[in-house]
Amino acid sequence: MNSLIEQSQAYWHLGMTAEARVLAKQALALERDASDGDTTGPAAEWCALLAFNCGEFDSVATRGQREPRFPETSPAISFVALSLHYLGRHAEAVEALAPRLLRYDRPHDHYQMACFLAQAGRADEAVAQLLQSLPHCRDDRLKTWIDGDLKRLWPMLAEGKFSLETAHRLLELEFDILREWQPARREEWPIDPPNFNDLPARLRPLFDPVPQAGAHRSIPAAMLAAPELAERLDQWACDEIAASQRAFDVGHGIALRLVLDAQPYYAQAAWHRRDLCALRQHVHWAVRHDPARIHEFEGIPGIEPLLDEVRQMLASDPEFFAKLERACHVLAHDTDAALEILESLPREWSSHPLVLMHHAYVLMAESRHTEALAVLLRVCDQWPDDVAPFFNASRIAFAAGRKELIIVIYDRAPRAVQFYRGWTEVGVWLKSTGNAWPFGALEVKKCLFRGQPDLGGRLSLEIKVPVE
Repeated sequence: MNSLIEQSQAYWHLGMTAEARVLAKQALALERDASDGDTTGPAAEWCALLAFNCGEFDSVATRGQREPRFPETSPAISFVALSLHYLGRHAEAVEALAPRLLRYDRPHDHYQMACFLAQAGRADEAVAQLLQSLPHCRDDRLKTWIDGDLKRLWPMLAEGKFSLETAHRLLELEFDILREWQPARREEWPIDPPNFNDLPARLRPLFDPVPQAGAHRSIPAAMLAAPELAERLDQWACDEIAASQRAFDVGHGIALRLVLDAQPYYAQAAWHRRDLCALRQHVHWAVRHDPARIHEFEGIPGIEPLLDEVRQMLASDPEFFAKLERACHVLAHDTDAALEILESLPREWSSHPLVLMHHAYVLMAESRHTEALAVLLRVCDQWPDDVAPFFNASRIAFAAGRKELIIVIYDRAPRAVQFYRGWTEVGVWLKSTGNAWPFGALEVKKCLFRGQPDLGGRLSLEIKVPVE
């Protein structure tokens, strides 16, 4: 049987489709005889692939939904899901691919799932899957903007048809990078059947005239060599990209407003759990994007000193918080530039704990850990009720393997530190080295959002924000 499959595959690679299918069916018959009925073995998988590439989507979908079903480890799962998708049965495609996602967690599968969900009109889930696929799924992100399978997603975002949780995801760095991606001149144009059907009629004749029914079409190199043809394709791609990105920009603006609207609610919750670090972060994050929103935090008990300080910082430099953010962004690749940004802040704030902590980040990036630790311990003295300096100091001690220092730091830290992921990471490490962990249960929390600080993994989980 294996030799039949190998011969069939050899015929297929030589373009001898009919011969390949004859041998594949012989192998499948032997496999069925051995298992007394339908099978999910190598011959069944190969027959599913051949049928898919020949455009027999109905037969692939039917076989995939018949018992016994292909296991989540089988590559045939992808062909079954794509067949359902190509037939317009998008919700069934989602169900077919879901077990494979749970098993492997591969970026390309997440991208495919995003396409299925977008076509099914499920914007929230589509954005979540697309975020998980970026930036690992595709080196050429131009395809994301011209992919007809995702085309339905962008208008849904522009209409604001998404949740607060999705709004947070749309502010992630991966989407910023995706949005900034500029198309280059294309050297090849592979395109799948549904996207081919969405092409303007004037462009379809440029592609291979008689491809295999289920295969990707492409443009012959000789045709791409003709400047006028390549220019027509590039112009079409630029128009498609511009339309998709305009819709995304509208959705991104709606997302930013939703997340900004949520900050006072998050800040109030942080105050109630005595997490002053999260409280500060919510205020700073909001005024960095829109300084006029500072009044929305008024009324939270005990917050006035923080708001007065923020007002003074903004009065001394309207870009105070934006500069701190830029310093963090350039830190990984240019510490000199980060230091220059920090030194451009008004001098009266140079010894403020917030600025000192950012200087410590620069020292950490330069591997000057002893100096960074000294600065952070100084900030711990200035901000005894703020988690941030204690958390960062513990990370340095953790990297240095200084267990006794970690215990001292956490013994002094405010109790809100237990809400943060780093708390559990360090605790798990200490327990693995045979040390006692005297600070409560170790509950591993997943970081949901990185578009603003994790803040204990509590964003949009406990707070119900009114959305008009």
